[in-house]
Amino acid sequence: MSAEAPTTPAGGTPPEPDEDESIDFSSDVGHLTMLALFIKLDVRTLVRNHLIERVAMHLCTGIPKFFWRPFFNTPLMHALRAESDLAIMHIYSSAWEEIQCSPCRDLGKKRPKTCDRPLCRRGFAPDSVRRRAEIKNHRDAVCHPPDSLSRPAARKFVEEKNHIADVRAAIAWDAYRSINEGLAAANKPTNDLVITVDSDLVGVLRCVLSLCWHPAAPTFNDKALTEWLEECWAKDRIVFEGHPDGRLPRMPKEERLALWDTLVKEWEETHPPDPSNK
Repeated sequence: MSAEAPTTPAGGTPPEPDEDESIDFSSDVGHLTMLALFIKLDVRTLVRNHLIERVAMHLCTGIPKFFWRPFFNTPLMHALRAESDLAIMHIYSSAWEEIQCSPCRDLGKKRPKTCDRPLCRRGFAPDSVRRRAEIKNHRDAVCHPPDSLSRPAARKFVEEKNHIADVRAAIAWDAYRSINEGLAAANKPTNDLVITVDSDLVGVLRCVLSLCWHPAAPTFNDKALTEWLEECWAKDRIVFEGHPDGRLPRMPKEERLALWDTLVKEWEETHPPDPSNK
């Protein structure tokens, strides 16, 4: 039996609207509600791809003898980076892309400097949404060759290699957190983003490793990969919230080398070489 639409009672008073229906989607709260839906999958994509790269980098730098080529040169990693690039572009377009109304667009250069129409030449996201400047710089770095960047801030951003050094997942995560903070402040339902380590995420990591893992090296089972991904996200989520600008601290080189040596020794002790493999 199909559900029937609510009817007006005999007294003529319509039923109370649901909480979601009471939201004015032309207000800032309405924009936050829609924006959370628009970019949720993009933020999820950035975080999941970051976890794959983090675990692969940890293994590649910790036990390099088990890799016959760097993982970041595999075709699948290029595909994941392209997917993350599209996510950054979509987040900026959804939140801050400035679009003119039809009258202003028809006037061309004769259009007025200001327009009272809603959202004309203004981004969709309210001012409370954070990380606009960082996401715009990353969007420009993705969309334009370095020598064609017209904005001085974008040129400086690329010249300082921040488009490579920044962790875009941390920036997008903080932007999404600010959306939920705005909804919570207005006593509206938040749209929480939960990152889970499922079989798909583990499968993609296994595919990345299979393209660069030495055939004679011992392989990891899905349980080990799942544990590493979960541990990585538990630590990185804290780091994201402590460094929301994406500028994550790096361990000094001497400490990194000492850590890698320890990891290699522990691995060799627990995984003795097979005499049959020469």
